[in-house]
Amino acid sequence: MKLKELERPAVQAWSPASQYPVYLATGTSAQQLDASFSTNGTLEIFEIDFRDPSLDLKHKGVLSASSRFYKLIWGNIGDGLLEGSGVIAGGGDNGMLTLYSVAHILSPGKEPVIAQRQKHTGAVRALDFNPFQGNLLASGASDSEIFIWDLNNLNVPRTPGSKSQQPPEDIKALAWNRQVQHILSSAHPSGKAVVWDLRKNEPIIKVSDHSNRMHSSGLAWHPDIATQLVLCSEDDRFPVIQLWDLRFASSPLKVLESHSRGILSVSWSQADAELLLSSAKDNQILCWNLGSNEISSFFSKGQPLPPLQVPEQGAQASLIPPLKNPPKWLRRPAGVSFAFGGKLVTFGLPSTPAHQMPQPCLRLVFISQVITESELLRRSAELQEALESGNLLNYCQNKIEQTSLQSEKMLWQFLKVTLEEDSRMKFLKLLGYSKDEFQKKVAAGLKSDLGLGETPQGRPKGDDLHSNRQQAFCSQTSEHITEEASASSSFFDELVPQNMTPWEIPITEGTLILRERNALCGSRWAQSSWT
Repeated sequence: MKLKELERPAVQAWSPASQYPVYLATGTSAQQLDASFSTNGTLEIFEIDFRDPSLDLKHKGVLSASSRFYKLIWGNIGDGLLEGSGVIAGGGDNGMLTLYSVAHILSPGKEPVIAQRQKHTGAVRALDFNPFQGNLLASGASDSEIFIWDLNNLNVPRTPGSKSQQPPEDIKALAWNRQVQHILSSAHPSGKAVVWDLRKNEPIIKVSDHSNRMHSSGLAWHPDIATQLVLCSEDDRFPVIQLWDLRFASSPLKVLESHSRGILSVSWSQADAELLLSSAKDNQILCWNLGSNEISSFFSKGQPLPPLQVPEQGAQASLIPPLKNPPKWLRRPAGVSFAFGGKLVTFGLPSTPAHQMPQPCLRLVFISQVITESELLRRSAELQEALESGNLLNYCQNKIEQTSLQSEKMLWQFLKVTLEEDSRMKFLKLLGYSKDEFQKKVAAGLKSDLGLGETPQGRPKGDDLHSNRQQAFCSQTSEHITEEASASSSFFDELVPQNMTPWEIPITEGTLILRERNALCGSRWAQSSWT
């Protein structure tokens, strides 16, 4: 998805990442002509507003330059709100180094040119600000000329040492080390890279491809590892990127080959040291994952770019495939979660020593046991052991002996009885009833109620009395049933028949299963119920 577009034959420089809003500076490119064949130099500043759905950039300032540019760089120096916008340094085609105040370009009325110096004998093709001391600027030009400028005193630039290349060559790229502030490197068209130590004012190491096919066009230091850098070749016959480690400078550590034509520039991600961008003459931008030696993604001419702060009204539906290796800013560095059973699950990224290249590794998950209530854990283990062994009677007996509360002891006694044989009689015993005493009380009550064993004069004996009472009861019951049956029969004879559709009980597999379960449960309940 294309976000912004600007058609200019120009070199460009982004504003520092710490500044907002985001600006883009463009300067008329040297050795390039547009359709108007104009040779005038122009420096322009545009604001990048991603909330605006249009492709146009907001024009914020323009300035006529005395020469066209080979290189532009934006430094983050200056004080105050406007002065904090920084300084733009431009390398001209006539050996001129010019410094511009961004604040004065954005707010016309003051002179935007801070200083101009023409110390170089050829075109200034390489510029870089020191990331530790923003007032130090390195510039490289023809004849292997390298100058270190102090913006507080531009009159006397210093050199990192004597010219190292014989015969002299152009300086194609300069880069300050991102970890050691006094280390500077330069790249030459012959494929050589020279590392300078400003404390010694001399080159300390040189690296070069023994095939002599490299034609260096770009250079970049590793953001995290001080001894590693990349070189790219603009030769169409050998479009490669070489990763060098100064500890093993005899040959490249890695060689990346996917471009079909010469590579123009490389840039390392400051947010994820494993990602490297490269642009080439084949109209492709490749994103390399140096950890896995794969191309994470590529953007060619006409291919949509991934969305970046796209406004809602301008967003378009798109299918983004899952990332096999997500960038560092999308990875969760660590995580923790509690699990059932007192388990603590953690994960994290393993730490990589600063002198080693990050390598793809398995992200381990650690499971540990967290004990906060040891007594509860002990009781749980005892119960689990009793359940597994089936020795629940001893478990209940131990609980009865260990507890001191009478209510809890009674509870364990009832639980124990449920596991024993003849549990009904033992339940009665626990409730305070004795089988023998209960039978005696029932027998005594029956004798008292029926008068068994008493034979006074004029009163029939127990057996005769019982027989007479049974006959009288049966006679009364028979008469009562006969009367109720005739009344019920007359009631149904008086009813008027009605047309009614028969009601059917739906029987499915589920209902049959439920009926079987009910019957089974009922039979079991009948077997286990008290009689």
